[in-house]
Amino acid sequence: MVAIRKKLNAEVGFLTPSEAEQISFWLLTMPKDPITVRFQMLHHAIRAELLAKLFGKLGHLTAESWVDRIKGGSAKQFNRLIPSKTTQRDLLDILGKRFSSHELPAGKKLWVTLAAANFSTSGTVNSDNTCKSCGEDEFKNLGLQQTDGRNSMELRGDIAGSTVGVQFNFKRTVEKGSWRKMNNTWELSKVQNAYLAPGTDDDTHDDDEQLIPVNNHIFVVDAPGITEMENPAWPDPNKLATEYKYVASFEEWVEAKIGSDPWARVSDIFEWHSISTLEKGSPRWHRAGTNEIGPGNTIVEP
Repeated sequence: MVAIRKKLNAEVGFLTPSEAEQISFWLLTMPKDPITVRFQMLHHAIRAELLAKLFGKLGHLTAESWVDRIKGGSAKQFNRLIPSKTTQRDLLDILGKRFSSHELPAGKKLWVTLAAANFSTSGTVNSDNTCKSCGEDEFKNLGLQQTDGRNSMELRGDIAGSTVGVQFNFKRTVEKGSWRKMNNTWELSKVQNAYLAPGTDDDTHDDDEQLIPVNNHIFVVDAPGITEMENPAWPDPNKLATEYKYVASFEEWVEAKIGSDPWARVSDIFEWHSISTLEKGSPRWHRAGTNEIGPGNTIVEP
């Protein structure tokens, strides 16, 4: 047992931060993965030692993201791996020390980091996020919705610099389109604004934003997609439509100001996308084909 313990600790010591992140992901989100199954067979003390080493290698943003996951969707698996509450607190403390303060980019007095690691499409919204829209059903279980064709997300902004007297605002533009397949040919749907060109304003209200910083974080949520499931291809009196598709590519950023000063961008532009595809069923339409939401842009076409 001692030899195995030393060997495992030595091997973890050689891991890169990205390798440590990948293994942590497997252990905390994939309980049936062979690596996780073998890990769970180890003595609990060895599991704690190895997780401490893995967590100690994680980068600033990744460590912060894992604290949120462990307190949210990965809580059950974390409890399985580390049953001791005291050891759990110790491991969370290791993660916390990796991001005790957000770093300011050179030459910046205030900056908000928007990162793919903090783009959530599973579990519930962050407990610090109390936006007006957060209590709606689509944000109680992020990702592909089961009752309609929407896909929901949450994006966290990490603030570096003083927030005294600062007002924040998320801004967003979109390119999006909706199509229906008629006689095996895609055509733009007949809904209003079936296609919106790149750069179209998509920030109509602030109900989906948590703009008062909590623990140096602000948040935004959204649930783009298809809400009509009985006849999304309407008007279609002859019922010729067999598929319906929604594709959207977004650009999101943060602006800030103090008092009557003008708004100024204080983040990089973060790109993300959402795709929903429905197929005609009986009696309702249902998801089929490509359905996804995630970081990065996409080509807006059927």
